[in-house]
Amino acid sequence: MASERGWQRELKTPGERLASLLGSPKFSDIELVFSSDHGSIMAHRVVLAMSSPVFEDLLYGSRAASRTLRIYEDHPEAFAWMLGYMYCNTKSFPSLSLAIEVSRLADKYQMDTLAELCSQYMENNLNEKNLAEIYNAAVSLKNPSLLRSCSRIVRGRTSTVLMEPNFVRLSQDALLHLLQTTLYVSSEVKIFRAVITWTKHQIDRRGAPASNAALRREIEPLLPHIRFLSMSTDEFVSHIMPSGVLTSDESTAILLAIKESGSLHELPSICCNIKERREQFDKSLIKRLPLPDVTKGGISSHTYSYEHHVLIANLKSSKTIHLHHVEYKALRISSMIATVRDPAKQVVGVYTSVKPNGVFERVITLHPGMLCSVTVSVIGRKQSALHRFTCSHDGVIFDGEKVTSCEYPIVLHYWHFSE
Repeated sequence: MASERGWQRELKTPGERLASLLGSPKFSDIELVFSSDHGSIMAHRVVLAMSSPVFEDLLYGSRAASRTLRIYEDHPEAFAWMLGYMYCNTKSFPSLSLAIEVSRLADKYQMDTLAELCSQYMENNLNEKNLAEIYNAAVSLKNPSLLRSCSRIVRGRTSTVLMEPNFVRLSQDALLHLLQTTLYVSSEVKIFRAVITWTKHQIDRRGAPASNAALRREIEPLLPHIRFLSMSTDEFVSHIMPSGVLTSDESTAILLAIKESGSLHELPSICCNIKERREQFDKSLIKRLPLPDVTKGGISSHTYSYEHHVLIANLKSSKTIHLHHVEYKALRISSMIATVRDPAKQVVGVYTSVKPNGVFERVITLHPGMLCSVTVSVIGRKQSALHRFTCSHDGVIFDGEKVTSCEYPIVLHYWHFSE
């Protein structure tokens, strides 16, 4: 601060004069005392009261503090930052952890504008690695906007989120919220494994003895959100039963229900009765690629004139894609088979679509170097020729051979996620 007398002259604006009072004893009329070892800060009642209705009650209400206000429960560094916001209009956070602590104070002291500033900062910096930390705050503060942002991350990257090391840092309330959002996984086993890992971490963190009984107590509130009935018998026998989480009677009842030889009424209370498998990816994110018409100047490589047609041969992509279905309206298709080969041209997967819509029973993951050929069974006979093509779509280069039609294009419906 400037000299004791006339200090106002060197400070040109009201904002500068107010900022000069931060932490100063000049005109201060309240001492904010933190818990032991964190000292205290001199402040000004009117500044705090102007910023927060809670402080107005604490400092000017019928039971107002005299010269000292104990704030033992508040995070000292976050509170100091909040004072900077009050006095100096500070808006830049040095770290995510501090922004989270400030958001708790903003909620406590009913400072809505500050709470929105914190929320926006957390949303702008949200990713898979810090999801647990922000998710915990979003749930405890009941922040709907932040919860929606966390859920979007989970929906878009479910498998990555489940395998992230920081997943175990989720609070139980945040994990329950996550399990009740829409999850996209190739197998329910992935969710179960993540929950088991989380549960064991909670037991270890408390230093409690590890046992099946302790595991069951910790995991029990989470079990109704796992779709055991959507698993295959092999998945359940190989991954769920050896975990020791379920009793033998529970395992038997669930296994019978999976085989559809048992009654849903006999299921244990901890078992979810949903039998549908979760989608592997969000269908709203599917990309649509009409393969180019290469009739002119194309290189004819094969000709077919029987009921089974090769629709696409040796399809390759420069980046990993996940193929959902192939659309082709020029033929009356009764079924479709996709064969995937590795770079050595060994078959690594065969996928079928028993319906004419071309949707495969399982999503086809095609990594760079792999080859995919699609054969269709059609109604009636039709001669067809394959031509080479190359095209680029959404940053991915596709090439291979495709059947030529002047009527309708072959359309790939696939997912591609930036790596």
